[in-house]
Amino acid sequence: MHTLDRLPDDILVLVLSALSVQDVLALRSTCRYLYAVSYSPSIWLSLLSHLSLLPLPTTLPSPGQETLERLAISALRLSANWSSPSPVPTECTLIKGARHIDKLELLGEGRWLLALTDGERLSLYDLGSPFPASASSSSTDADAADQQEQEQEPMRGGLSRIFRQPKRVAEYTRSTGRGWHCGFESYLEGEELFVLLSWRNQTDLLRISLSPPPPRRQSQPQRQQFDLLQSFERIRESAPTPTAINGRLLVYPWHSGLLRVVDYRTWEEGSVVTWNPSAGGGVAEGWSREDPLALHLLPQHILVLKPTSLQLFPLPALQISPRLPSHPSASGIGESPRPGPVWHLPFRVDAAVFSRPRLSAKTQEPLSLLMRDVDSWTLVHYRLRPTTTTTTFARPSTSSSPTDTPAPAPAPYHLPPTLITELPELAFAQRDRHNTFALGASGSRGLVQGLSVLRGYTAPWLAAAERELGRPRRRGASPETGTESRRSAQPTSDPALNEILHNTPLRIMEGGNGLSVDEPSGRIAVGEADGDVWVFGFAVGA
Repeated sequence: MHTLDRLPDDILVLVLSALSVQDVLALRSTCRYLYAVSYSPSIWLSLLSHLSLLPLPTTLPSPGQETLERLAISALRLSANWSSPSPVPTECTLIKGARHIDKLELLGEGRWLLALTDGERLSLYDLGSPFPASASSSSTDADAADQQEQEQEPMRGGLSRIFRQPKRVAEYTRSTGRGWHCGFESYLEGEELFVLLSWRNQTDLLRISLSPPPPRRQSQPQRQQFDLLQSFERIRESAPTPTAINGRLLVYPWHSGLLRVVDYRTWEEGSVVTWNPSAGGGVAEGWSREDPLALHLLPQHILVLKPTSLQLFPLPALQISPRLPSHPSASGIGESPRPGPVWHLPFRVDAAVFSRPRLSAKTQEPLSLLMRDVDSWTLVHYRLRPTTTTTTFARPSTSSSPTDTPAPAPAPYHLPPTLITELPELAFAQRDRHNTFALGASGSRGLVQGLSVLRGYTAPWLAAAERELGRPRRRGASPETGTESRRSAQPTSDPALNEILHNTPLRIMEGGNGLSVDEPSGRIAVGEADGDVWVFGFAVGA
């Protein structure tokens, strides 16, 4: 009689790699031989590839067996907790001291929180590592002890010993007074954080290093400072100003429909004209004069969302001190590259958020867009499918003369996008506010604020994958059917929308402002109407 323990090690590793995480853990408890083989790092690398549809960290730590195993188990437990009818938080952070929340954003796999409050203050908080201590190669013994203290039974109906104490790392306040319609966009590259902050009549570019400062005496403060790199004139003060930033470029609206593109490493500049040069073609009258609602920077293109259109433009050639007219007109359209694809929306929107898929030199991930329809007050989820061309993160070429125009890069996404789902049965608490919903980096999870309830949103492809992972695998079924096939353009199931704050002090939430969600860590940031900021984590330690 042949048994598993009589198979060669390499064959047994292949067999275990085709199983589920639950099956491998069950086999581990059968005998010492299978117990030893189940700790092979190649097995857990394969199991993590089976979980590719689940939100995982963008940068995996060192490929040790213990690290990979804890990541896989934590991802499964987070998925089960988030998709349950009443998710149970496993950690809680409360930040007080503000009167009004303008915007919140979780960064660095949920480690950092940027909070813009009272129209005049930008604060950076260190929330601590959301992952098990062994899942981070840079974790200290103190972090490990703190993590072990946090891995307790989740609270059910009351606050247990799961509170975390946030650390305010830095703060930036403008001396010009309080501004209205404030906002910011950020880009985290390694241990360097760039923030493009718009308020009052200007836009500031800030930088801060997240590396720990050198040790000092206890009597001296350890708080770091934001560095102001440059300030730009803000054109529109009566409404939120959309901006965008990546590892080299920043974009913000300029005069009369122009977008200004700046390379903040070399301070070269360029412009993009966002209106259509032709008035024909069945374009609705006045659509070209609408102000942008959201911008999204791609390696060689920029997506511009207006209330009735989505436009894709190649980035222009940049110059030192370009000639930007103070009041440009349509005659200056030759200074910008020809517009790319344009999609005319079948409805009108007043607020939208883009996902932030990871950039890769080999593949381009789909891009999600969550928009609010002002006619029916519903949320609409669209997805942009990538083209087959390879995308690399390259800066726009520098042009020494106006006649030296580089060839436009191929469009990275197809337009029009694919409709994923509609959420029609939502009554928004405050229709005049633009941040009553949020979307994660991959576009698979989000938050939606209703009249008095905050709901967690799970995209159809992830909801179907989670249900499939929860079922016993059928005999002969492939462990992985491929990312693109599972991420079908037309979903085969409905999205999941569940009450996310049922077991928290914010079960009934009256109003509020500011939402953010980080998918891999399972952390969400929620701003209350009275200025308090709550951060809840739903990941369960392995």
